Amino acid sequence: MKPIPSTVLDQAADALRAGQHINDIIRQFQLKRTSAFKLKRQLGLSKPARRFTHEEKKRAAALFNEGVTAADIAQQLGSTAKAILDLRRTLKLTKPTPRLTDKTKERIAAALRNGKTTAAVAQQFGRSVQTIHDLRRTLNLPAPRRKRPPAKLTAERAAAILDAIRNKQTATAITRKFNTSSETLKKLRRQHGVYALRHHLTPAERDQVVAALRDGQRTRDISERHNISASVVQQLKRELGLIIPYSPHATEQQVITAIKEGLTVKKIIRWLNVSAPVIAEVRRRHGLPAKAVR
Repeated sequence: MKPIPSTVLDQAADALRAGQHINDIIRQFQLKRTSAFKLKRQLGLSKPARRFTHEEKKRAAALFNEGVTAADIAQQLGSTAKAILDLRRTLKLTKPTPRLTDKTKERIAAALRNGKTTAAVAQQFGRSVQTIHDLRRTLNLPAPRRKRPPAKLTAERAAAILDAIRNKQTATAITRKFNTSSETLKKLRRQHGVYALRHHLTPAERDQVVAALRDGQRTRDISERHNISASVVQQLKRELGLIIPYSPHATEQQVITAIKEGLTVKKIIRWLNVSAPVIAEVRRRHGLPAKAVR
């Protein structure tokens, strides 16, 4: 460690004699805290530690036993809270928490098994929440699950739930959002004829969906019209070869197929990893329309 230059020490000493705060001196002269306080002691500027009289000690002990805080006692005795806490340790006024006996542990375990929360048991037995939590874990007692009771189903909430069903939200998302049960959701669907999206198609429906796909209709429109899942429509598109697989090195024929399928430039760029000028050049060379209409 490099020694502090004498000029810096002289300047810091002059600042201390002038009454400047020691924290300002530490920042100004970039001194270590221990060095600054050592210099202050050498100059004789440190205040001697407060010595409590016998009467003050008795008064502080009485106040501690009454439950008065250290800050309030310090204010009454004209001292600091830290000095009062040191005095409490010196007088051994801190009451150590008694160890948990086997009988107490059994009573705590019985309270936990009866469904009481950790906080309630801690308050009942005068222990910390962490102590009760550790004991619960040691005894391998599961914590009680606190579930909110389902909210009352008013007409406004029922209408909001039906709107969420019609907007194709999942059952899990709806039950969490509206704090309702799956049984209530099924009951609403039956009463109003609003059912979840189907994942199976009859042969006739499959033919209709295939015809719509070959006609260039969007997956979302087909899903809403036939009340089927979009994943079912996507699966049919893959089976029919209407989805162009991603390729890091697209051929010209793939770009032509994508343009004829009506994919936008952004989709072609994303799926075939080609640039917009390449797509424009393929369109010009093969006389394809500048904008596909779907």
